[in-house]
Amino acid sequence: MKNKSAKRFLAIMLAFAMVLTGAAASMIESQAASAAKKKSKKVTLKLSKTSIALKKGKSKTLKVTKKNVKKVKSTKWSTSKKSVATVSKKGKVTAKKAGKATIKCTVKYTVKGSKKVKSKTLKCKVTVQDTKPAKSSAPTKTAAPANPTKNPAPTNSPAPTSSQAPSQSWKPYTGPDHSVIDMSDPMEGAQDAATVTDAEVKEDVTNLGEEHKSSGKVNTKDNGMMRKKLTAHQTISFMGQGWNLANTMESCGGTGKTVSDFETLWGAPVTTQSMIDGIKNSGFKSIRIPVAWSNMISDDGNYTIDEAYMKRVETIVNYCLNNELYVVLNIHYDGGWWGMFGSEDKNIQAWAWKKYVSIWEQIATRFNEYSDRLIFESANEELGDGVNDSNLGLNTAVNGVKGKLTTDELYEKVNAINQKFVEVVRKTGGNNAYRQLLLAGFCTDLGKTCDERFVMPTDTVKANGKEKLHVSIHYYTPGGYCIGEDATSSFYEDSWGTESDVKAMHGLLDRMAKFTDQGYGVIIGECGPQSMAKKGVIDFYRELANYGGPRHMLPMWWNLSMYDRTEKVITYSDIADLLKELTGAQNIPLEEGADVTGKPSIEVVDESTLEKVAEWNGKWTRTNNKSENVDNQPVRGPEEVGDFDPGTSTGGIEVRSNAFWWQMFVRYDWSKLTKPCIRITMGSDDLSKNAAFQLGYGSDQGENDPEFTKVDEFDSATYAGKPITLKPAKLGVRPWVCLTNQTPGASIVKVEIFDEKK
Repeated sequence: MKNKSAKRFLAIMLAFAMVLTGAAASMIESQAASAAKKKSKKVTLKLSKTSIALKKGKSKTLKVTKKNVKKVKSTKWSTSKKSVATVSKKGKVTAKKAGKATIKCTVKYTVKGSKKVKSKTLKCKVTVQDTKPAKSSAPTKTAAPANPTKNPAPTNSPAPTSSQAPSQSWKPYTGPDHSVIDMSDPMEGAQDAATVTDAEVKEDVTNLGEEHKSSGKVNTKDNGMMRKKLTAHQTISFMGQGWNLANTMESCGGTGKTVSDFETLWGAPVTTQSMIDGIKNSGFKSIRIPVAWSNMISDDGNYTIDEAYMKRVETIVNYCLNNELYVVLNIHYDGGWWGMFGSEDKNIQAWAWKKYVSIWEQIATRFNEYSDRLIFESANEELGDGVNDSNLGLNTAVNGVKGKLTTDELYEKVNAINQKFVEVVRKTGGNNAYRQLLLAGFCTDLGKTCDERFVMPTDTVKANGKEKLHVSIHYYTPGGYCIGEDATSSFYEDSWGTESDVKAMHGLLDRMAKFTDQGYGVIIGECGPQSMAKKGVIDFYRELANYGGPRHMLPMWWNLSMYDRTEKVITYSDIADLLKELTGAQNIPLEEGADVTGKPSIEVVDESTLEKVAEWNGKWTRTNNKSENVDNQPVRGPEEVGDFDPGTSTGGIEVRSNAFWWQMFVRYDWSKLTKPCIRITMGSDDLSKNAAFQLGYGSDQGENDPEFTKVDEFDSATYAGKPITLKPAKLGVRPWVCLTNQTPGASIVKVEIFDEKK
């Protein structure tokens, strides 16, 4: 019995062992098959080329080839050296100048059977070979006049010699991600463009040739002429009187998404060729175009300017160049990120440097082909106290990080930024090796710029010396006259032109001899009284031009009311007369029934002769340009109050505010009125009662804020609370009355419309 059971047990165990052996074999076979299957589905991800050679100006598109990849989630292209080769979002590589660069493409993808997103960086080495420009392609030859000295043909000059190398080598700096940004010798591999000429400059010559497409696909007539021997002083004399395209491409903030959104954000109309034609016809020979590049720039750390925004700026530049105007192009307030330079956090400082360098690399590269009528300006008023601001810009990652730079350190920082600007522009070579450059003074303040701690940069093209550099200052002196708005304050001045006023101006301008005696030019990038109702406006502009001009100083007017951009006319007859006197222009476009400066454009009317036809009661409160934060949410602070209570309306009056609470707009059927008048009632608080108000006229823009081009300021103590005249001719083409003030927190609480008693 026992033996039989043992045999049976042995038989069962043998059978079980055989099953296990078969299962194991099956498992091994299955694993081998699976491994073979995986091996057959190996993921392959690479670029169509790992190395390419291109001639300057040529392009080639790289493609990502893949195998056994379920889905490519994203591709991010970058280049190690933008000055040598750039790459688009679609992998199009464009050769810029001789040299070598590495194109990288970071691919994020998923594979079959997995939801995990993987990442791989692919590389392609690019070698750019230079090409000799064809002599027949020089655009100036087609436009050369009979007298060759007026438009000398460009010559092909050899590459800069070692004597032109910068006195000090470029040092790489490290960004917050600790990657070294290439900052090699700025003149390495640089070649003169076909339009660079060595001819002596004796008089100004045309920059116009045959119309063609720029490398940025913009229509241009500019011939690209770059005069090596054009000095800073000669440039100033050729630039005549200048004007600012203000509150336009430097408009920033708000909820703008498109180029047009930003261009019109602060009430300016869309810039047109005919608008710039009007400026040329008014006698101006130069235009300053302030720009906020951060409006449409990538947030990936590369700070890539949106192509549509870049193209729009280039288009406006060509509106000017097509009129033979000189153009100053800058980085303006730009959202106020400049305080990052003074941050206590070294990483934030590094981001500021990276952003600044990236923006100017892109601008310099894009506009390299243009003639010496295009001038680059390193910054606006922010190079000074602005790099030590407690508000480091509209970047929530750095907001609130305060700078603690001493005054000495601020000067050192400003000097370093200006030096870097020169290096970055010169590094791109070609026309930019000899382009006139404008360096922002310390806060663009005359006195602070004349401080011995402010030092002009060294031109990295040694042969240029100081002949291609200018210093930028702004002249709103005395402040109470030029920008003072509250007539009740001790700061306010309503007239200019006494012997002591003139003497003071001369004394200040004489201090700039510190720069002009060394060969630098001085461009007064902004200047002038902002209220044309003040006395002495003509005398101020005349003296600034006549005294500064012979001393190599160019004034560029900042004034929103003297030129109507929509009608393309000068709006003051005595301004037109002054421009004729200063510039020799004979056919200045003048507004019909134009005002004269020095007197208000409104009059108080006896209320007993009027009858009220419409009324609005509510509350509109003015804010400053920080009324919205980075998330487009209203900010309510003691200095940032802005609001609009639509209240109640009777008689058909329509009242609305723009998104920033900068202006309120009033519309009525003015055609029904014989003598249109308006009364503005300010709030009862002291701030509102003491705030001067401004009045202008705006054209109807449908759902958008009305465009307005003329805003004058009026003393509340004299005009608020009283019926004042409106201009029927203005209302016929600009049916919106624009009301505002320059005092954040000041309110308008009632608007009434009157007509002459029947």
